[in-house]
Amino acid sequence: MLISSPPHFSNIHSHYIQPSPSDRNKELVIITTPFALPFSSSLANLHKRDIWFKYRYKFMMTHLFKNISSQTIHSSDNSLYLWLLFVSHGDRHRFNLPKSQVLANGIILMWIEIPIANGSPPNNYYLNKCLPLEISSIVRYMSSKFPDLKYISTMRIDSDDCIRYDYLKICNFVLSHPLVCRRPNDYVFYFPNGLNFDLRVNSYSPYIWPESPFMFRKESISLGNIKTIWEYPHDQISLTKSLSPVISTQAMWCLNVGHGNLANSNLSYIVPPISTTSLSFWST
Repeated sequence: MLISSPPHFSNIHSHYIQPSPSDRNKELVIITTPFALPFSSSLANLHKRDIWFKYRYKFMMTHLFKNISSQTIHSSDNSLYLWLLFVSHGDRHRFNLPKSQVLANGIILMWIEIPIANGSPPNNYYLNKCLPLEISSIVRYMSSKFPDLKYISTMRIDSDDCIRYDYLKICNFVLSHPLVCRRPNDYVFYFPNGLNFDLRVNSYSPYIWPESPFMFRKESISLGNIKTIWEYPHDQISLTKSLSPVISTQAMWCLNVGHGNLANSNLSYIVPPISTTSLSFWST
């Protein structure tokens, strides 16, 4: 038997979604990755976009896909993990992408298509308007399947970035803190400590980034009106929310630059580069 509604879930086998007696107080964790939204005028040319898409897909599967697939989900972690990759309407058929797949560690990966707006939408329309609406619809559906679902946590990880092998474990530790559980809607967390990796010269730069996009947020479903981590651009959230940095002794993320990324074109300006040879330790 397959779940028929909403369409995002139509080819996920029911035993991955249907609740069991052990699912009381289960939490929903949604990892979000805007993979190929129609927000860049420089990618308006379809042929150029195809080349870009295939390159970015290969890059993501080599790095971030392995990072997330290798994350250890501890047996005491009672969360249901969804990884949503957002693409433009028609991309699944155009690039033969599955609607969903279940990773070895139980995380459910889903390719979500975003309709293309008519005319010229305002800045951040797709990221900060469309994504929260899509996520909210999924939360409503999951709440109907899991009546005891109390919280949703959302986090942002871009498709050309990397995360440490214990990234989700540390996020879960922070989100499970009693103070956060008592006042979940008050907190937006982020990891300021990371690295830049410049593929042009094959070198790392330690990077300290206030208001980095490596953010995560916990909200109470019972309060309704889910905002998600995409309520505002990451560098504007502090204007309305109290940001809480999660300080770590090691870098928690790696921002990859030098491969045609339209936004991340500069090296770190915090400290000079240190030479290295690969990204392999991010999945060990």
